[in-house]
Amino acid sequence: MLLKFPYNILSLILLIAFAIRIYNLNFNSPFVDEAAYIVIGQKILAGQIENVIGDISWVGAFPFFYPLISGIVFNLGGIIATRFFNVMLGTLCVILIYTFTKQLRFFKKEKSNEIAGLIAASFMATAAIPIDASRVAIYDGLSFTLFLGGLNLYIRALNSKSEVHYFLTAIVLFLSFLAKYITMIFFPFIFLSSKLKVKIIASLWFPLLLLMYLYFYNTRTYLMTYFSSQIGDEATTYIEVIQTFAKYLWPTYVLSFLGGLFLWKTKKKLILSLIFMSLVPIAVHVLSKNNNSAHQHSFLSIIFILPIVGAFFTLYINKYKKVGALVAIILLIFNFMYSWPQVKDLESFWPNSYRAVNLIGEKTKASDIILAEGSDTVALSLKKKIPYENIVGPFAFTYKGQDEAVAYTQAIKDGYFRFVELENVYFSTGIIEDIEKALLGKYIKIFDDGKIRIYERK
Repeated sequence: MLLKFPYNILSLILLIAFAIRIYNLNFNSPFVDEAAYIVIGQKILAGQIENVIGDISWVGAFPFFYPLISGIVFNLGGIIATRFFNVMLGTLCVILIYTFTKQLRFFKKEKSNEIAGLIAASFMATAAIPIDASRVAIYDGLSFTLFLGGLNLYIRALNSKSEVHYFLTAIVLFLSFLAKYITMIFFPFIFLSSKLKVKIIASLWFPLLLLMYLYFYNTRTYLMTYFSSQIGDEATTYIEVIQTFAKYLWPTYVLSFLGGLFLWKTKKKLILSLIFMSLVPIAVHVLSKNNNSAHQHSFLSIIFILPIVGAFFTLYINKYKKVGALVAIILLIFNFMYSWPQVKDLESFWPNSYRAVNLIGEKTKASDIILAEGSDTVALSLKKKIPYENIVGPFAFTYKGQDEAVAYTQAIKDGYFRFVELENVYFSTGIIEDIEKALLGKYIKIFDDGKIRIYERK
């Protein structure tokens, strides 16, 4: 039996979303974040629990959640399988934005709400950041999928008044926080939007706040270190942060602005709430002058503006029928054509290390110590040949009581490292220059593809 509206169209949207996300998952070698989470997962699986607990201070999530999953999946099928796991999460997000938009009930007629959901799902399927988050093996995909699932449960709970739904909302929102801490920025505003009845407090907010308190209390030392590191560099400007968000969000914000104008009279409160929530991650990054992960966190803004876009096009389609549908399709095609080059740019931002790492693998032995700018990528590729602790990275290294540039240069002068791998991505320019000066005379360059350079001790 053929599927009927809206499931026939939703199935087509999901098929397109899945095809876009699964295309050529071997687009590049694992980049540092992908490799870092997999390496953490591998350590957990190897029973190195004590070595992982300290990672709470920098990883931005509970390291025993997504990293463990990625480590397990990597063992089953390598980086392709790990990325495929996120493909499934990204495709699920397309369904969840459909149900989220539909449940917001912009219109009295159910069919109109379904159309709004389908349009929102179409834009989710073709937008740059949702596509990118679905194709790389990092924790954003899991966190944002859980967060969107929690929003769906929350709206359902408000409609059903079910204590079970409220409790499930608390659990799913907490899991989204464990997957990546950033989603917690929305919790106070969700709290303020709810009616503080005994049932809601007892079933939703008490368990959620209790779980949050227990987690913060037991990891407070590590979390203080992490959150203190989230204040951006003084060199970063507010404009730079805004430009990062604008680069990926301007098409949908323009459409949501138009939608807000047309829906203002009937849905003023809902429009204001959604726009306000979409601005929360932007405000957090701007106020902290933190441009790191800003493009990834624009996903959270998209979640709240796509329902307005869906409702706007529904109004247009209801009024102009086929012409309205044609305009929607044309703008969806534009959205994808604008987004796809951005996806490719994000996927090629880091250098492809396959050839470089293979060369090191051919020449190295288990006792060698390696300084690698892409430390986790190298460690992951050479895990069967060299212990993780023999790979020194750019984030924490001490040598003879020194740290950072002084430690690296002194260790190189002493011949401490067998190989040095540089990428000009994670080390600062100053440290790169100091390292290259120290390499002169003691190390010889054995690989240079224009992005990655490898030096071997003479």
